[in-house]
Amino acid sequence: MHWQGKVECARWQQRYAGLRALDQLVSTSEKALREHLASIVTISVRMLSDAKPQVAHAAASVVAALCSCFAPDVQQEHHAIILPALMAVLEHGRHGRLRTRAAKCIIDFTADLDEDEAEMLSAYSDAIVSSLTALLTTGSVPQQMA
Repeated sequence: MHWQGKVECARWQQRYAGLRALDQLVSTSEKALREHLASIVTISVRMLSDAKPQVAHAAASVVAALCSCFAPDVQQEHHAIILPALMAVLEHGRHGRLRTRAAKCIIDFTADLDEDEAEMLSAYSDAIVSSLTALLTTGSVPQQMA
C-alpha cells in the first residue's frame, strides 16, 4: 500500500499526507481494507504520539474514521489499543486542538455501541469522564500524578 510508505517517512509532511490518504481510504473502501484493519489500527494509534501535531491530528482522523466505518468490530477487537492511546492524548497532549480531537474520537468510538458492546468501556469510564469533564470545564486536562 502506497500510503504505508508515506506514513513511515522521516519527513512530517509525508507522514501527514499518508495519513490523510489513509483517512480517505478508510471512509470509502471499507471492504478492501477489512483484511488490513489490525495493521491500520496499529499504525494510526502509533502516529497519535507523533511529535508534529499535524501528523497526530491526521492520525486521530483515521482513528475516528475507523471507529465509524468499522463499528462495532474495531471497538470490540481493538479497544485495548485505541482507548489507552486516546486517553494518553487527552492527559498528556500539548495541543488543545489535538486533545479536543481525541475527545471527539472517544465519542466516535462509543457512538455505535449497544449496551452489551459498551461493557468494554467500564474499565475506562472513570478516566474518560474525568478527562472529558476537565477538558470541557477548564479547556485543559490535568496531568496525571506520578
